[in-house]
Amino acid sequence: MEPASSGILAHLIPYIRETADQVADTEVNARASFAPLFTAVCATDSRAYTALAGLMACSNYLASIGSRDCTVPSDFRKVRYCYSGDADVNGLSITGRSLTSSCASVAHAVRWIINNCRRAGDKAAGFEAAFGNGGIIVSGVSHEFS
Repeated sequence: MEPASSGILAHLIPYIRETADQVADTEVNARASFAPLFTAVCATDSRAYTALAGLMACSNYLASIGSRDCTVPSDFRKVRYCYSGDADVNGLSITGRSLTSSCASVAHAVRWIINNCRRAGDKAAGFEAAFGNGGIIVSGVSHEFS
């Protein structure tokens, strides 16, 4: 586990700040606790884009170990869940606390990136909350950007 790279953090900081402001202004209730803390976004930096085949391989791998825990560390350090070719799938806590979701939920987030963040040349890159824990940001990006 390592600190998140400047590429990922620079891209996510505006979204994290916006989310933190929304959370601070929101009264906590049981139903809201299930809502994701992060709104999915496709990467805007062309260096982030990677081959769909690598992202699909990671999605399939994470789905195959679906019931296992996919945990992110505290202190805004990223964790690599999978890599295939040039594709990196990482997790980062939006709260700075260690959080856990099922690997199947992480795979679901990767599939969202694949389905919604495609570009020409069979490439994709983006960021989505893990479906089992909205405090975990899953990134599907190139190794260079990761």
